[in-house]
Amino acid sequence: MSTSWHPPPRHLPDSIPALKTVRGIGKRLAQRYGEELVRIVTDYRREHGIEHVMLPESSVDSPTTKQTEKPKANMDTKKISFELFEKGLSIPRIAAERGLTISTIEGYLAYCVSTDALAIGRIASDDKRRTIEQALTKLPGKPLKELKTVLGNACSYGDIRLVLAHIRK
Repeated sequence: MSTSWHPPPRHLPDSIPALKTVRGIGKRLAQRYGEELVRIVTDYRREHGIEHVMLPESSVDSPTTKQTEKPKANMDTKKISFELFEKGLSIPRIAAERGLTISTIEGYLAYCVSTDALAIGRIASDDKRRTIEQALTKLPGKPLKELKTVLGNACSYGDIRLVLAHIRK
């Protein structure tokens, strides 16, 4: 008697609403691939004799949980990065210690600049700030990529984001 063992199914949605309860499947993915995914899952369930699937409650995030937890988590990670900067760590060092990219840390610090928690002069030299501000004056409303092209290697994307955060506050 040879029966193949299958782990208990956790997510085998048989409808678009059920598909949307799967973590990572949002409105756009459901619209784009939903019908095809539901068809594939339905075929799989029929082929393996799976009639009912009980989804664990913890795997489904309610919309309110997602909306309230994400900003708090972002604030915590921004705060951690800011505190490491305050301790004298460089941006690359903070990124390495936290397992994040340099641009992510620059974004967090730009947020701190925009909220006046961090003075622009502590993170960008006056010369660099003036150079970027002059480019912004000559190219108002231009995309970041165009500004970077004009500024060349003298300024990084992170430098530009930091000065933009300073100006916009």
